[in-house]
Amino acid sequence: MKQINNQKTAYRIKRDKRSFSLKFGRYLYLFVIALLFLWIFHLTFSFLYLLDGDGFLTADSEIVAFEYDTSLETILVENGDDVKQGQELFRYDSSDYRLQLVDLLFRQVNLLQDFSETGVHLKKIDAQIASTKKYLGVAKGIVDKIKKLEKRELISNRRRSIEYMRYFDALKEFEDYTAEKGGLSAQHHQIKQKLQMVAKNVTHLVDSFHEGVARAPMDGVVGDLELEPGSVVEKSEPVLRIFSNLRYLLVYFKSSSVSTKLEDIVIVHIPGKGFHFGTVVDRDRVASSIPEEIKPKFRPAERRRAMIVMMDQKVLRASPLMKSIHVYKPMGLESLVALFDIKREHHKEYKAFLKERKKRFEDVRSKHSQSMAALHDKARAIKTFSD
Repeated sequence: MKQINNQKTAYRIKRDKRSFSLKFGRYLYLFVIALLFLWIFHLTFSFLYLLDGDGFLTADSEIVAFEYDTSLETILVENGDDVKQGQELFRYDSSDYRLQLVDLLFRQVNLLQDFSETGVHLKKIDAQIASTKKYLGVAKGIVDKIKKLEKRELISNRRRSIEYMRYFDALKEFEDYTAEKGGLSAQHHQIKQKLQMVAKNVTHLVDSFHEGVARAPMDGVVGDLELEPGSVVEKSEPVLRIFSNLRYLLVYFKSSSVSTKLEDIVIVHIPGKGFHFGTVVDRDRVASSIPEEIKPKFRPAERRRAMIVMMDQKVLRASPLMKSIHVYKPMGLESLVALFDIKREHHKEYKAFLKERKKRFEDVRSKHSQSMAALHDKARAIKTFSD
C-alpha cells in the first residue's frame, strides 16, 4: 500500500464579492457631497457669476377713458381682439356730456350778449369823447384869447370866470369819458378772452365726444375689458386698454446680481415654451416696488432693479400678457454666443421697439400738454365767468 505524503497547500484568500459595491457606494457618496457643496456655493455666491431675475411679458398700452360720465350702448370688440388705429371699439352716450355742453353754450350766449353791449357802449363813448374833445378845443381857444385880453385889461372878471368855468367843465368831462372808456375797454377785452376760452372748451368737448363712437388710439390688442352694454362708466374710469403689438419682457432682479450691458444676450425661460435668447434694451431702472398683482409670482418679492428684454416677437405673441418668465445670464455667455455665432434674429424688433417707444412717448407728452392746456383754460374760464 503506497503512502501518500501529506503536503501543506498554500492559503488563498477568496475575492470578496462585496468590494465592487462598496467602491461604487463610496464614489456615489463623494459625488453627492460634491453636488451638495456646489449647490451651497451656488446659493451663496451665484451673484458673482449669474444674473438671475424674474419678470413678466408685457407691452405698452393706452387707456380708453372719458372726461365725463358715460353710458355704454354697444361694445364691438372683445378681449384679445386685434384692432387697427381708428377702428370702432364701442358706441356710447352721455347725459353728463350734454349738460356740460349746454352749460358752456349758455355761458357763450351770455358772453356774446355782454360783448355786444360793451361794444355798443364803447362806440357811444367814442362819439362822446370826440364831441367833448371838439368842444374842449373851442373852449381852450377862447381861454387863450381871454389871457391876451387880460394883459390889456379889456375883459371883465365875470366874463373871464364864465369862460374858465366852461373850459374846466369840458376838460373834466373829457377826462371822465376817457377814464370810462379805459375801464370799458378792459372789460370788453376780458369778455373777449372769456369767449375765446369758452369756445375752446366747446370745441374740445365736442371733439372728445367723437359723435358717440370710441375708436382705437393705436394698432394693438384689446385687454382689460370687463364691462357690458348698458354699463355706466364714471369720469376718468378706464373702459379698456389697447396693448401694443410690440411686446417685451420686464424683468426684476437682485441688486447683487452680476451686471449686464445694453444689447447683452440673456437666456429667457418661458414656462411651456422652453428656453430662448433675448437682448437687454434698457437696464438699471429703479423700481420703487413691484406691482401687487405680480409679487406672488416672484421669489423674493422685494427687488429694486429692473431691465427690459426683447426677443423673438413670434414667441412672445404665442404667450399671454403678464405671463411669468425667468431670466439667466451666466458669465461667459457672450463668448459662447460669439463662438457658436448665434444670430440676434430679434435685432430688428429691438430697433422697432425703441422707435415706437420714442414716438409713443412724444405722442403721449403732446396729448398730455394739450389736455392740461384745455383743463387750465376751462378752469380760468369758470373762474373769470364767476367773477
